[in-house]
Amino acid sequence: MESWLGFAGVHPSSSIWMLIGVSLISVCAGLSLTNQAWQVYPVIAVIALGCVTLSGLRYSSLIVLHMWLASLVHLLKRAVFLIGDQQQEAYYSVLLLPTAILIPALVRAVPRVGHSWRLLTTRILIVFVGWSAFVSLVSRSDLPLAARLAAIHQRLLPMAAFMLGLATPLGSREFRRVVNALVWSAVLSVAYGAWMFLAGPTALERVWAAGTASYSIQGGKTMSMLLGDSGLDEWRGFSYYADPLTWGLYLVAALAGLLTLRSMGQGPRSKVSHSILVVLVLGLILCLTRTPWLGLLVMLATYLLLR
Repeated sequence: MESWLGFAGVHPSSSIWMLIGVSLISVCAGLSLTNQAWQVYPVIAVIALGCVTLSGLRYSSLIVLHMWLASLVHLLKRAVFLIGDQQQEAYYSVLLLPTAILIPALVRAVPRVGHSWRLLTTRILIVFVGWSAFVSLVSRSDLPLAARLAAIHQRLLPMAAFMLGLATPLGSREFRRVVNALVWSAVLSVAYGAWMFLAGPTALERVWAAGTASYSIQGGKTMSMLLGDSGLDEWRGFSYYADPLTWGLYLVAALAGLLTLRSMGQGPRSKVSHSILVVLVLGLILCLTRTPWLGLLVMLATYLLLR
């Protein structure tokens, strides 16, 4: 379990993060007493603080935590409705949890990038991301500032992933651990997805759909099925991801990661590896979406080409 969780000890400097986190929790908790719309923020703060503390601010643990949170954040986004109805802004704020872990991971990654900053591709990407963020900020549309900042956030995430890739080379211990996290989170998702496939939305999805049907596409589809406007045969399970397509693409990414580890002799034993492959392919069948299958074919062709 340590190989893909890897939370060994707490770094002394994490006490600073704990102090900041406790302060934020105190403020958010006070606001939640008078305004129900703020009730979700203490939950987000506690989770973020716990994750940072658990990582000990170690680079390998931070990227593993980021991978797990990126997989589970949409489940957490649904779970906040268990504490009551949520404002749309609070609902989407849960999506910032992986970013809260990504920021210290990026700080730790900078010294590891080394000469890669000098690559022409790196400089071109930085210029492109900076320009696209600037255009989003000064757009002439009537979108509120919050929407512009959300767009900038989406522009910066690929750059952050690229930087982590430079700091986590193939064959490294950190690469093995983050891929293991991706693979096991995908494996667990198949069990949840299979339950959805057989029994339909769980109680969690029902509460979530009732609160988000007016502005969430997947929430609207789920509510439509629950109200009988569409049949169960027209509804597709999506496990603990945002939608069936996102689930399928995560499964394809997990398959790619597992094949990469196997090719480098770092994957699990053959029997375990074969079992995982079967489970992931089963998940692709259950998500009932064509695009991940196309992605799988492209991934396999690329894998065979680069071997």
